[in-house]
Amino acid sequence: MKRFYILFIFASIAVGLIYPQGERIKFLLPYFLAASIFLNFYSIDISVRKFFRIELLYYFVITLILAPTIIFFLTSGLDINLRLGFVLIAITPVAISSSIVVKIIDGDMELSLTNILFFNLFSIISYPLLIKIFFYKDAVEVPFKNILANLFFIILIPYILSIIFKKSGILKKTISAACKYTSYILIALIYIAVSSSADKIRQFEFKMLAGVFLITFAIALSYFAVGFILGKNLKTKKTLSVSFGQKNTGLTLLISLLNFSPAASIPATIYIISHHLLSAILIFISGKISSKKEEEAVINQKTL
Repeated sequence: MKRFYILFIFASIAVGLIYPQGERIKFLLPYFLAASIFLNFYSIDISVRKFFRIELLYYFVITLILAPTIIFFLTSGLDINLRLGFVLIAITPVAISSSIVVKIIDGDMELSLTNILFFNLFSIISYPLLIKIFFYKDAVEVPFKNILANLFFIILIPYILSIIFKKSGILKKTISAACKYTSYILIALIYIAVSSSADKIRQFEFKMLAGVFLITFAIALSYFAVGFILGKNLKTKKTLSVSFGQKNTGLTLLISLLNFSPAASIPATIYIISHHLLSAILIFISGKISSKKEEEAVINQKTL
């Protein structure tokens, strides 16, 4: 699955456009995402003690204040639903599965897990509040209570249940086995998102869609770059790059599809492709650097 993950994403997008049946099964979205978040929380060490790190302040200021404000004003001439989709991407917390990438590239796991836990739980407040703040003057109805209820159901309850099941050891083998298949849930979420948006996507001109892709990719690239720049050393740089760039896009898709026009989910769908491609490049570069260091270490040992 991991080897062909990007191909599966492209396939789910293609099938969603060709066979758009997402509206019929859209009601399953919160259950799919809640299950995915439960399994991801269960599979990581969530007993994080050090919440007071300067990097968390960086993430808070950039992800929840600077980036959404800049994106909101720069996209003022676009379709309101696409504009909403871009802001949703900006304020979306770090992907829970991003710790896997951080581990592969030998990053700071403690910082990664702290970011994941704190900002995904904080999104219960930040998501509805920021959407309301940015779009209260526009012709967009922001269902504050609905979004709050969605986030409570798909973030807080799965988090509490993951602690209960992990501490008690109930169904340990079954849940541990299920954790290996969380990627399939995201593939299903992508299909539902694309197929639900298929009719709306066809209404946009090719130039508009190309522009949306470029803007989305630029946002993803900027997040990865900013995270790398803010790190104090290589280990922290790699960690922040992933933490800033990899987003909990399943959450974005759910909020956009259940509360707004399907068009609002288009940027999130494109972002899924963008952040996985950039993560793959980061893993490749990190692997090359590690291999080079190992070769140099071997040469140095031989010369001694």
